[in-house]
Amino acid sequence: MNLLEKIHERWTAQTGAGELNKLLDSSYLKTGINKGGGDYDNDRGVEEGEISLPFCEVTQGSGVPDLTCNCSDGVDSVGVIFQLFHENHAQGEAIVEQIKKTFHRVSFDLGSDRKVQSMRRRDDAEFEEDDGVWRFVVGFDARVYLPEGY
Repeated sequence: MNLLEKIHERWTAQTGAGELNKLLDSSYLKTGINKGGGDYDNDRGVEEGEISLPFCEVTQGSGVPDLTCNCSDGVDSVGVIFQLFHENHAQGEAIVEQIKKTFHRVSFDLGSDRKVQSMRRRDDAEFEEDDGVWRFVVGFDARVYLPEGY
């Protein structure tokens, strides 16, 4: 399982991130992983060319080696960015706070002996776009342990 798949899974979990899924259902989470099949906006009755709000987009940067051992195991630092788009500032803030609670200082397995040792919040910001939509940005650094061969 890759990092974005695990974030999607953690978002929808009934324990830990369950509150996050109550605030913003995972069908509004864009990770490039479509769990329902088809175009998720069209599945929700959104006309082509329209954007359905609210939604959260999660992206990851490429891994930068932090540590390499003689045995060829290594630790990479991977940037993860959550961008939440919401029409209501207070509701958006509540979701952002839950994102921070759900993903800050957590570790989880990725399978095949790979593991996120720690996700740490890096920075966050909020902007009101010209159309009145709020954009909240929360950045994390994920330290990912990679065994030999990855």
